[in-house]
Amino acid sequence: MSQLTALILAAGKGTRMESELPKVLHTCCGKPMVSHVIEAARGAGADRVVVIAGYKSEMVHAELQDTVLYAEQTEQLGTGHAVMCAADQLGNEGETLILCGDTPLVTADTLKTLCEMHRNAGNGVTVLSAILEDPTGYGRIIRDADGAFVKITEHKDCTEEERATKEINAGMYIFDTAMLQESLGKLTNDNAQGEYYLTDTIELIKAAALTQLADRYNIALNKKEAKSITGHGVIEGEKVVLAMPQTYMNLSGEAVQPLLAFYKCTPEDLIVLYDDVDLDVGRLRIRGQGSAGGHNGMKSIIEHIGTEEFARVRVGVGKKPEGWDLADHVLSRIPKEEFPVFREACENAADAVRIIITSGVQAAQNQYN
Repeated sequence: MSQLTALILAAGKGTRMESELPKVLHTCCGKPMVSHVIEAARGAGADRVVVIAGYKSEMVHAELQDTVLYAEQTEQLGTGHAVMCAADQLGNEGETLILCGDTPLVTADTLKTLCEMHRNAGNGVTVLSAILEDPTGYGRIIRDADGAFVKITEHKDCTEEERATKEINAGMYIFDTAMLQESLGKLTNDNAQGEYYLTDTIELIKAAALTQLADRYNIALNKKEAKSITGHGVIEGEKVVLAMPQTYMNLSGEAVQPLLAFYKCTPEDLIVLYDDVDLDVGRLRIRGQGSAGGHNGMKSIIEHIGTEEFARVRVGVGKKPEGWDLADHVLSRIPKEEFPVFREACENAADAVRIIITSGVQAAQNQYN
């Protein structure tokens, strides 16, 4: 079994506690809340425990002594920023279990189940969620029409439709550490709170091919427009807009069509990267036109822009395992042993986009089909 590092977020002041004591040091059943979380993490198999301290960190250190490792978050700029502060403690191997220091009721059994499901599914990241009758204040789990995970949206950033969702993010995750490290550097604070959300790493992992392209050409994905997260830049002398739709997958056209209209682009200027369950993991297929082929997102794009004549780069994610629902067979479920192959495919997809821009679809087909 690979190394499991537990990262416990414990930097907050806890304003609502109306106390000068750091929130995680308030006692529950005779000991600090964070101590219960540490015990649960170790009971779930954590080899290392790293506590991220911030507000009155000296008090946290004094309480826990040398029973754990520490990272410091001197400014509280969100959960994603907290994990960034601990990045040097994580390395690039194994798995990272991220927990909140103020959840003393979480059990080792719950965390064990989370870890087991993550490993059995071969996920890049697995999120613990819950169903609440009143989800006010919590980040919502957003799924598409088939029930597949799309994103997590914090309450203040939710639309009215999203706020009606009762499935909430419990704030506990297990990541493939290498994929977590790759995504941390791409986080932005373009949201209502002006914070770096850890939840955004999940979308970045799922959009690996697009983020490879953004990395290669130093394009920051940090704007929100037309139901997308976008980045503006230049690829081989050509101005481009990279867009990561924030709609449900089967409504992708609602994001693509307004972007084309706003930037006065035609379908000939459009290149769509998407997952393909008919291709083996790591295979690419380049097309200059064609039907949706059963892909709901592509079907929506074709319906909204009114043509099938636009370039697309299909990234293979492998066929659906026997007995699985198609909704469960998503990019985040690529087996870990195939991650290197998938990463290479994402790099090749980025290169295919470059070739299409500079030399046309046929040249990309000659290279990768």
